[in-house]
Amino acid sequence: MGAVYLKVKDLENSVKFYREVIGFKILKQTEYTVELTADGHNSLVILEKIPNAVILPRKNTTGPREEWTYDAQGRVKMAVDPIEWQGLIDEAGDAEWNGLAQGTVMGHVHLHVADLKQAEQFYVGILGFDIMAHMANSALFISAGGYHHHLGMNVWAGIGAPQPPDNAAGLLYYTIVLPNKEGLDSVLTKLRDAEIVVESHEAGWFVEDPSKNCILLVSQGPYPI
Repeated sequence: MGAVYLKVKDLENSVKFYREVIGFKILKQTEYTVELTADGHNSLVILEKIPNAVILPRKNTTGPREEWTYDAQGRVKMAVDPIEWQGLIDEAGDAEWNGLAQGTVMGHVHLHVADLKQAEQFYVGILGFDIMAHMANSALFISAGGYHHHLGMNVWAGIGAPQPPDNAAGLLYYTIVLPNKEGLDSVLTKLRDAEIVVESHEAGWFVEDPSKNCILLVSQGPYPI
């Protein structure tokens, strides 16, 4: 997974949150956009100020990899247990907090989708992800290479729910990084064979999933999967 591009209502407060609470550093900044980084070289989150942005109401941590458990079909066992906050705090011990670690990457992204079956056909059938878990026919978790999940998607905003308006704060696009150019070319061919529009961009290729979530497809570069 690569960088996530977010539209925000208040750029100054958003940057303050991502720096002081999450631990990002500013990589690049203009009047309307800020690129945030963990390692000082690669953007992981890009914030863009949207004039008169609308904040929509919301209707709704994975542990270390060696602690994940799987069922007989190789799918990750998941739950909706509350976070054990004290355990998280204890993990830090007496270490001084200086922001995100150098090796921090974009682990996963969660999406609202209008139809889980259509989402599965697109992400699994065309893009080639593997199903890691279903949750009560309301959520789907998928990944590549046996990871816990690179993408989580749900219909908690309502089955058939429309995309937010253009001026809504939230996701503009997110990045999927293919391991090499051959892998990217293969995915692009599958998309075109399915008559799905892909648009060339200097940064890669843009495509929309069936729920109109926008994706930037690139081959391996500064953003590791």
